[in-house]
Amino acid sequence: MDKKIFSIVLVLIAIVLISGCAQSGPTIKVKSPANNSTLDGPDVTIEVETQNFKDGNVLVSIDNKTDYATSSKYIAKNLLPGEHTATFTLQKDGKDILENGKVITASVKFTIKGVESVFGKGVKDQTGTTKDLPTPPAFPPSFKK
Repeated sequence: MDKKIFSIVLVLIAIVLISGCAQSGPTIKVKSPANNSTLDGPDVTIEVETQNFKDGNVLVSIDNKTDYATSSKYIAKNLLPGEHTATFTLQKDGKDILENGKVITASVKFTIKGVESVFGKGVKDQTGTTKDLPTPPAFPPSFKK
């Protein structure tokens, strides 16, 4: 009887050890938008998913400007047309969380559509470059007599 109880206890210990080893550290991934997608702007909702992450916060960096997000959705506001990169980093107590010596991050690149209704000379784009944009086509003659 003692051997049977001892065997059962050993099996239970093995199960606990195996299940503990199977758990991984915290992770984060971007659910939407898809990487390299083209979006309407100027506001973009970015949705992330975390696993095994309960304590801490998500540091959001859009084009190297940072903010803190407290939920799984982050709305980047007033983005200019052009390419943007959003990076999400898991943090606790103001420090990046490391897993195997690496910072836990997720990134997504996306492009905001340009404004197509702007015409004229000396218009600056999102990089600050001045360009002459084509003038609009002439309107058709009026049908009034």
